[in-house]
Amino acid sequence: MCFALTEPDAGSDAQSIRSTATKDDNEWILNGTKHFITNGRDADFALVFAANDRSKKAQGHHRLHRREGDSGVHGRARSGGHGRGRGSVRARLRGLPRVGRAGPRGPANVGMGFYSAMQFLAMGRLSIGAICNGIADYCLELGTDYAKQRTAFDRPIGKNQYIQGHIVESLIEIKASRLMTYECAWKYDNGDPVIQESSIVKLYASEMANRVVDRMIQVHGGMGWMRDLPLERIYRFVRIFTLVEGTSEIQKYIIAKTLGL
Repeated sequence: MCFALTEPDAGSDAQSIRSTATKDDNEWILNGTKHFITNGRDADFALVFAANDRSKKAQGHHRLHRREGDSGVHGRARSGGHGRGRGSVRARLRGLPRVGRAGPRGPANVGMGFYSAMQFLAMGRLSIGAICNGIADYCLELGTDYAKQRTAFDRPIGKNQYIQGHIVESLIEIKASRLMTYECAWKYDNGDPVIQESSIVKLYASEMANRVVDRMIQVHGGMGWMRDLPLERIYRFVRIFTLVEGTSEIQKYIIAKTLGL
């Protein structure tokens, strides 16, 4: 599947989407543009969000299910500078017809689209936390092994306190991030709302992974920047996680709102 929410003029401010869903008898006609649709080229169906009454903001959003490849959908791939997976797609919806009240994969939820998107994003943020934990753990393993094997001044570089500091700081941050993720996942599995917890996990884990990869490149010295090792590619790859599913700044905003600020 793919998730079509973001638009050229509506990223962090999802309530300002401009794609429209216009009622025609018992069907809805979609018009608009979506972009940064991960898996958009290969998905069997899409979860598309459009506004049926933009004056109502969050209450006027409409969730619709639509099969990939239907007439009226015109998409093109966008190259990802981070080199992530299959890349993303920008899609134009031009008079996309015959989206019924019960779409191919479920109902078209009038007025509940925005809230459905927020629930979906909470799960996505939790998933990103898990991904970042795994990436950081792998990079720490690479750095630790290298620090034991690489010698300078007649001893392994891992005996130097500066190198030990990079490794120990990374280990502590990974352990903290993993526990945050497990707690959030446990609450999610038990049906608890995890708006605050998922944003904390996403914010901390994505920033942590970037710090860990940066430190492990430092441990490797010049070799860490070479394409002979995977760290250079991972360094570019993890940068996206502070942006997708809501930027770090948006996560702080969400967390502040849960505190009543």
